[in-house]
Amino acid sequence: MTVSKVGKKLRLPSRAVYFLIEEKDGAGEPFLRSCGQVRHMGVMRPLVDPDKVENFSSKYRKLIEIVDYKSRNLPRVREELRSKGIFPVWDSGDVGAEIYRISDL
Repeated sequence: MTVSKVGKKLRLPSRAVYFLIEEKDGAGEPFLRSCGQVRHMGVMRPLVDPDKVENFSSKYRKLIEIVDYKSRNLPRVREELRSKGIFPVWDSGDVGAEIYRISDL
């Protein structure tokens, strides 16, 4: 999958996808594994293994996907999670999104 397709599927900015290609999990494996390259606008770009994308989406959620818009708002949910000791997996400044482990929720 191209970085842009991964971003659309996971609803993440491209910079987050690149971050997750570089970032390693506890076993030293990238969260999203590059499985080749494609030339785009004269530059070689990584392709991402679709199985890793599915695996990632089964384990992680963005804050906005956790919120029930009918009864809560983002700041309230963020504060509720913090009060329970639940924080984003990565600094949102690095990733461009607040991502949480589903298992922590």
